[in-house]
Amino acid sequence: MACRLALHGVEKNHCMELAKSCIDFSLEHLVDRNDGLVIDAIKRDVDHGESTWKPDLVKWTYNTGFAIEALLLWSQLSGSTAYLEIAKKMALAAINKNLALYDQNTPDYENRQWWDSTFFAQHLAEALVLLARALPSTELSHNITAEVGRNLRMYVIDESRLATFNEVFNGSIKRLKPDASERANGEGPIEDRPLIKTMLANSAMARILLCISDLREETKR
Repeated sequence: MACRLALHGVEKNHCMELAKSCIDFSLEHLVDRNDGLVIDAIKRDVDHGESTWKPDLVKWTYNTGFAIEALLLWSQLSGSTAYLEIAKKMALAAINKNLALYDQNTPDYENRQWWDSTFFAQHLAEALVLLARALPSTELSHNITAEVGRNLRMYVIDESRLATFNEVFNGSIKRLKPDASERANGEGPIEDRPLIKTMLANSAMARILLCISDLREETKR
């Protein structure tokens, strides 16, 4: 947000200082050095009266997505190629099917999907598309174009879609683990509640498809 405000000339010096501080802090404390992806948070933990800060190592797709977008915007704002290079490396990690953003339940490398829901994955998709558009006709842009838009987590909906997922993607998920966000609110087991698609899920999927369709049209030109 600070980068976007600065790019529009809104309190530019203050927003640039704030953006740089946030980005540098994140790069120092929130990026996993083992794979280059962004963890969710640092949380305060109190044990026997002692207070410490511990990393929350969960890696949601939007964590890395927002980081890529911030790095790209900062490079545009500051002219720094170093931050753009970090964004490119992070993007490569985000589309590496052997790393944490992909569901390793699918044994076939080529068929692996982002493990996260469309609620969050839309932010990673948008960031990757923005980066690809900023780097047209590059190998990274080509790889992003091929990857974004094929990542759907359909195996948490119901038994029929679980079976379809396993058949189409050579999956090995043995039993349904239903996602409450795919069901109506209520009492009782999640899998017994009526299926219901939320406005957030629909809009997220529409956003992903819109982003990737625009990118693919540009790639054809």
